[in-house]
Amino acid sequence: MKIAICDDNINEINQIYEVVDQTIDNLKISAKIDLFHSGIDVLQEKVSYDLLLLDIEMNDINGISLAKEIRKYNKNCIIIFISNYNNYLQEGYKVHAERYFIKPLDSLEFEIEIKEILKEYLIDTKFIYDYRIANYKIFIKDILYIEYYQRKTIVHTVTHNYSTTITIKEWLDILDGCYFSQCHKAFIVNLKHVKDIGKNNVIIVGKDELVLTRKFKRIFIDDYHQYLGGKI
Repeated sequence: MKIAICDDNINEINQIYEVVDQTIDNLKISAKIDLFHSGIDVLQEKVSYDLLLLDIEMNDINGISLAKEIRKYNKNCIIIFISNYNNYLQEGYKVHAERYFIKPLDSLEFEIEIKEILKEYLIDTKFIYDYRIANYKIFIKDILYIEYYQRKTIVHTVTHNYSTTITIKEWLDILDGCYFSQCHKAFIVNLKHVKDIGKNNVIIVGKDELVLTRKFKRIFIDDYHQYLGGKI
């Protein structure tokens, strides 16, 4: 994982570095962290970073302008803004920032949020390679839901559907800890792709409407709220 931290205040960049470094160590993520005191230096480095933590108020180029330039060639980078003021929030949304922190940083809160972001990064890079599904990798983030049908399971993804002999029970073990939850005995849903939850149904973004039964309803809703809570 390639990570960059950019802040023109040496004390604050060291504080951010310590939290990020400790978290990637705890999560056993292989990563390289680059430190910058200038936004221009980040652009000149011409590296497609996986994670960028940017101060907004800097002397040469502010963090918002820097993020706009980075988005021209790196659409998937996770961007986190750190600022003394909250009046840049709207601009942060325009460049699809993942989080927005106000200085001075609360170390405990910051550590919890960074851990959640890095855990999601791990999930987004996780894939399944199993001959019972396909002869190539299927990224877990691309799975919409798993359906049990006629003694097989159907893997519904953003591009294809796959029929497999893997059981629902096996899928629950495979997807444990990856933001999936069961809404029906025949459906396991990727919470990242849930558009809405009705009284008796779950609506998947751009796809199908699945049955939500009483047996699974409370746990499913709790799982969904927990997932959303980690995104705020």
